[in-house]
Amino acid sequence: AAFGERDAVFNRDAARHVAAREWRNGMGMEMGTFAEVWGGKVVVIRRSCPGDIFTILDLLALARATMRRRGNDVQWPVGTPRPVDVERDIVLGQSYLVEAEGIPVATFCLQTQVEPTYASIQMGGWPHAHPYATIHRLASDGRYPGIGRMCVDFCVARHQTLRADTHPLNYHTIRLLLESGFGYCGIIYLPDGTPRAAYQRG
Repeated sequence: AAFGERDAVFNRDAARHVAAREWRNGMGMEMGTFAEVWGGKVVVIRRSCPGDIFTILDLLALARATMRRRGNDVQWPVGTPRPVDVERDIVLGQSYLVEAEGIPVATFCLQTQVEPTYASIQMGGWPHAHPYATIHRLASDGRYPGIGRMCVDFCVARHQTLRADTHPLNYHTIRLLLESGFGYCGIIYLPDGTPRAAYQRG
């Protein structure tokens, strides 16, 4: 069993490095990076490549476990966010990975397409109908307090209007959004009928 576990880790790492090289030799050539010294460490935000999918899914699982410890027992049931959604984010060039000294610590999606679930909003309304980008699937491993704010600031610097949604029980993310200048707009519903508190900045 132990050998199998080590072999699985090796295969993941090998797949990530090979796919990353191919991605950067292809459409990833223009993906660019953002780097700054934060908390005494060099933190890089870059577009994800196909080989990063295992890492991203691991970060999402860690974030799910953190939400459970904080009392949010409903957001992101096991199996969500779906791997197919993460793959789509990567292909569309809207998935990002955050690395501290080369170690993955966070991930998020910065979606530039119109979000279908935002077409209908209840108990409130959007401030305007100007073009916007949406922050989805923001997750970290929890080791670096404040890394979520860095991700949001990255998005704020690139889009005048941003939207985001989260479960009403996700107080941590709600506080992050409010402290980042987002305002509460109302309630939207996912395709499965579950509610999300919706926010907008700009």
